[in-house]
Amino acid sequence: MIGEIQAALRNAENHPDTRIIVFRGAGEKGFSAGVSIQDHTPERIREVIPDFDEIFRQLARTEKVTVAAVHGVCFGGGMEQRNEPRLQLPAMGSHP
Repeated sequence: MIGEIQAALRNAENHPDTRIIVFRGAGEKGFSAGVSIQDHTPERIREVIPDFDEIFRQLARTEKVTVAAVHGVCFGGGMEQRNEPRLQLPAMGSHP
């Protein structure tokens, strides 16, 4: 999913008509449950952390408005991702 987010951010940057980038969770359960525990191994973390950090670098560089539409639970890296956008909109009953 990290690669998909990076690609979506690059796509948004390349389209001048895109003025707002909104992050939201898919489904009804929550915004982010965090990374899979299987990815918390020394081998995988060396890959995952730099890729994950690149998302935040992309968000920091963009001039577009960024929004985190948070609903439900928000854990792990989702908390970091929630904190980066310039505007955060928690839904009633959210647990960030």
